[in-house]
Amino acid sequence: MPNRRADGSSPLNIGLRALQTFLPFVNLCIYISIAAFQKKWGVGISGLTGLCLFINAQSLLHGALFLATPLLYEKVSFLRGLARGLRQIRIGVIINGVQTFLMVLMALITTISANSGGCKNADDDPHKDLEGYTDAMGPFCRNKRAGAAFFWLNFFAWATTLGLILFTWYHIRKSPKSTGFAIPGAQFPTDDEEAFAHSDVETPGYGGGGSESMDVGGRPSY
Repeated sequence: MPNRRADGSSPLNIGLRALQTFLPFVNLCIYISIAAFQKKWGVGISGLTGLCLFINAQSLLHGALFLATPLLYEKVSFLRGLARGLRQIRIGVIINGVQTFLMVLMALITTISANSGGCKNADDDPHKDLEGYTDAMGPFCRNKRAGAAFFWLNFFAWATTLGLILFTWYHIRKSPKSTGFAIPGAQFPTDDEEAFAHSDVETPGYGGGGSESMDVGGRPSY
């Protein structure tokens, strides 16, 4: 039986992936409220609000994918191919790196937006002439600041996961384990089923859990 807890279903990884699912969900609700406010006052849904809705939606889907896939594979052996692919270090670096970059970019943009313009001085808002608009901007600006805060929290969650993956990669490169001389290529399974059922490389796993065999499906991603 392959060791399926080596990374994806470890407690640390589950906690981080749960945060990466929960935080964008809450932030998505915040930006839906912001969009509703803009629509109510006839100022349209701004481009930044639309972008924030999209980024939160895709972040929610990515977090849910990384959370659910290893759990489904461990419990019911479902999504085997996807679970094997997500364990590849190069894939983890790419996906987590992109998400980390998007989160810090959106955090910076929304932080600036929430502390400038009408939210800094109501008289600077281009829609200040609308009757009652400036009086209603208090909750709107608080929602913008909350949205920026959740982008920062999500950034830290993704950055932590990325750091753990890079630490695993560094550990493998620095301390490769070998049982001795072998004919080049002989240590890699030739059959996909065999490759997924057995592992020839030991690594601590970026999700924690000590030195356990990582079910990487053949050659590790260096």
